[in-house]
Amino acid sequence: MRAGESDEDILVPPDVWRARLHLRRGGWFTEKPVPLPAAKVTAFLRRYAGPAREVLARPETEPELAEAGRIALDDTDRTGALGVAVVVAAVGDAAPWQKIGTAVASAELWASRRGLAIASEAAVLLAGLYARGSVRRRTPDQHAYPRPYHGWVDAQTHFSTGVRARLATGGDDERAAAEAAIAPYRRDGTPLQRLMTSFLVPDREDWLVEDLAWVATAHLPWGVGVPLLLSSVRTVAQLESAVAVLDPKSLDRSGPTLPSLVEGLGAEALPTLLRCYDTGDVADIVAVLPTDAAFQALIDRCTLPALRDAAERYPHRAVRLLALSDVKEMRAELHAHVVRHPEVAEAVLPALSGSAAQRVRAALGPLAGVRDAPADRLPPFLVSPSWAGARPARKPVAGLTAEFPAQVHWLPGERDRHLHRGDVHDSLTQTADLDRGEWERLARDVLGRAVGLSELFVTGPAHLVLPLLDEGKSPDLWLLDDWLPQVLARFGTDALPLAVRVAPQTPAVVAPMLLPFTSPAVAALMAGWFRTKTIRAVAHEWLLRHPGAAARGLIPAALGSNASRRSRAEAALLAVAAGGNQQTVLEAATGYGPEAATAVTALLGDDPLWAAPATVPEVGAWADPVTLPRIALRDGSGVLPVASVRHLLTMLALSRLGEPSPGVTIAQRVLQPRDLAEFGWAVFERWRADGMPSKDGWALDVLSLTGDDETVRRLVPVIRAWPGEAGHARAVTGLDVLAVLGTDLALMHLHGIAQKAKFVALREAAATKIAHVATARGLSEDDLADRLVPALGLAADGTLRLDDGSRWFTVGFDDQLMPYVSDESGRRLKALPKGAPAARARFSAMRKDVRTIAAGQLTRLELAMITGRRWTGAGFRAHLAGHPLLRQIVRRLIWGVYDDDTLVHSFRVAEDGTFADVTDDLLPAADDAVIGLPHPVELGAAVDRWSQVLEDYRIGQPFAQLSREVFTPTGTGRDRSAKPPLCTR
Repeated sequence: MRAGESDEDILVPPDVWRARLHLRRGGWFTEKPVPLPAAKVTAFLRRYAGPAREVLARPETEPELAEAGRIALDDTDRTGALGVAVVVAAVGDAAPWQKIGTAVASAELWASRRGLAIASEAAVLLAGLYARGSVRRRTPDQHAYPRPYHGWVDAQTHFSTGVRARLATGGDDERAAAEAAIAPYRRDGTPLQRLMTSFLVPDREDWLVEDLAWVATAHLPWGVGVPLLLSSVRTVAQLESAVAVLDPKSLDRSGPTLPSLVEGLGAEALPTLLRCYDTGDVADIVAVLPTDAAFQALIDRCTLPALRDAAERYPHRAVRLLALSDVKEMRAELHAHVVRHPEVAEAVLPALSGSAAQRVRAALGPLAGVRDAPADRLPPFLVSPSWAGARPARKPVAGLTAEFPAQVHWLPGERDRHLHRGDVHDSLTQTADLDRGEWERLARDVLGRAVGLSELFVTGPAHLVLPLLDEGKSPDLWLLDDWLPQVLARFGTDALPLAVRVAPQTPAVVAPMLLPFTSPAVAALMAGWFRTKTIRAVAHEWLLRHPGAAARGLIPAALGSNASRRSRAEAALLAVAAGGNQQTVLEAATGYGPEAATAVTALLGDDPLWAAPATVPEVGAWADPVTLPRIALRDGSGVLPVASVRHLLTMLALSRLGEPSPGVTIAQRVLQPRDLAEFGWAVFERWRADGMPSKDGWALDVLSLTGDDETVRRLVPVIRAWPGEAGHARAVTGLDVLAVLGTDLALMHLHGIAQKAKFVALREAAATKIAHVATARGLSEDDLADRLVPALGLAADGTLRLDDGSRWFTVGFDDQLMPYVSDESGRRLKALPKGAPAARARFSAMRKDVRTIAAGQLTRLELAMITGRRWTGAGFRAHLAGHPLLRQIVRRLIWGVYDDDTLVHSFRVAEDGTFADVTDDLLPAADDAVIGLPHPVELGAAVDRWSQVLEDYRIGQPFAQLSREVFTPTGTGRDRSAKPPLCTR
């Protein structure tokens, strides 16, 4: 036994298994289960006595069973085992499945009233009954249930489980009497009744051995009934006999059978479990087993939640075995485990050697000398957040009501878009020539049939439609997004009540239609939608588009006594004020009187952290603060304490994509950016490892708040892969993260996905988002792409100096924009020395970025040559010739100055950044000059001269420009006035 592991070779069942096990005499849990109060069980049986009598009264119910059941229902004190069995079967058939668990308690009730022997015999008799709308006996050769026997699905199983628990914890005399009562059924009962006897008395090993031998030749359908025996086996041989005739996957893995099996066999059950199941199906069972083989099985199959549970249960074993694994995920788990249990790691370390010892030392290393920052150097919310305590009470302002007329404010072209939103496919669309009487008859017909109402709203005369809108008539919601915009555009505020009525049923469809409208009802809807994930953006747009109406509509609720309405209105009102409309909000408050004005002023002056929802999200166990990377403060006073990390995680969970909570904004100012980025990535990776639960989707959003360029490099391959893993929605959210992060590298990758991605839907989503970014900046997508190429820290001449203390290296680029490194003498190196870790890391990151940039920019420039894209002289200098990275490509190409799409001059960019023509004379180009990449067709005879110039200067082109093969149309049919075609291959 290894040092420190004396207690880790003992199987201690989890407490939660107490309620999951089929108890056995002398087993782990010997105390009698606490029964439900008898009055509650009696009330349950009384409640379903009527429906049970109906089951018994049906002609399909056998007369003897019906009579026994009625006696049991009428007089529980004189019923026998058959009556008990029939009542449990009939009640189980009549009661909702959610209530059937009470049958366990009814076993205790019947045992206490009629004795354990009768209750035990009743459990065996139940195995011989069939209750589905009636109660009937099974014939001796009738094995099959309507479905395979699943541990605790029906009342029969619940009842027998309760009886077994009573037998396991009862006295010796009553157990002996019960055994005597059920023993005859081993000879005279049905097959399932025989197997039930072995289930109820698992310590009768002779019964178990007989039954295992019998089922091996009985050919039971689906192995039905065999799970009863699995709960009683005690040896591997017995287990193998059972699984030989059973499809293990037919078992309910969350039920009591497998824990009961482990109670009987312990760790010896492991090989069979691993052979019969995917480890994920039984991982929680395997995690309890105290052996290296069990723990290694979890490592090999990377079942992380169960692995973490096993690591906490057996911490020494976890350090030892995780340290031996080369798998990336296991290295992360080792680091987290060592951080959580450094003393265990220190104890195990002397017994380790080689790479295993190195990994443990590496995990322990960052912990040495780490000190928590003192509380007085932290923002208050990271020490004692106000939202974690009781919110100061604010006295409601009574008597306020939002009352102002509904209005509509159309943006240019918006009403026309609504009016022509869709087609109404109905005969009513062909009614332009109907007279008044015909319209009225048609309207009566529509109202009588209750169909066609939406078409009537779109096409009918106003004198017929307006009363219907006012009466609260609501048409079918089919094609709502087609007809409702037309009705709103046609009737304006008269149609608003209709939209408000149908909005709660289809909020995502109706919300955008309400953007032009203002009213108290619309304000209330938008305040509610502002708290949702899917419609929040629309609601936010409305709040900022109509700040005055929003404030007037929301102030009464924000100052009212209804807590939920107040919370929604406050959050929306604060969003209006945060959008630069604080004075508008205050002016609206003045209209409600001095008391309201004072209250709103106080609300706007509150700690912004009060904007958090009333229910603060609970961060999942997967984001254990102890195991996450530590974050240093910018001022060098220490690292963020674990308690403060918990508060930070909560604030991150409260944030929304593009809308960080105020606490996060504060944290970004005081925490080291690189540490924060590593922390955010670790949170994201833990979420992925935990199966990416949707309720914790903020772990992806958080990258937009904590990330840097290294985060982008890691995230982009994940985004590109997700659609192929049924994760398109996550991938689109990842695109949003890149857009919100907004660094040049993030947007460059977003543009790259829009240009080239394996999945069309992802490519289209990226194109939409990059178009939005370009529009927001007032640029075309091509101009935006010019501005998105990161400089990567290069000097103006396009080189980078890497200093490693005692020596320095220079990074340059070849014809294909691939980086290389030279030493101080100018000699190119195959690789940086291993003794220069900082330089190696910087060069490695640059090489990754440049590989991505080169592929995209070479394609983009070649396409610009083919399509004839143009730049201004100023834009060309700023974003191409003057860019420290792109200049490496630019000076290897031939450029041209154009006049009205005609090439006037061609030039190259010299090493000093000047423009030189083919004779190496300086060529000036004004800021408003038109510059492009000439195709060889346009260069004509100059192609040979330029080729010679580049050869003289030993300049290779990054793609075929001068050497591009050109095909020129010939023949008399050629239009000689047309522009020469750029036909290339």
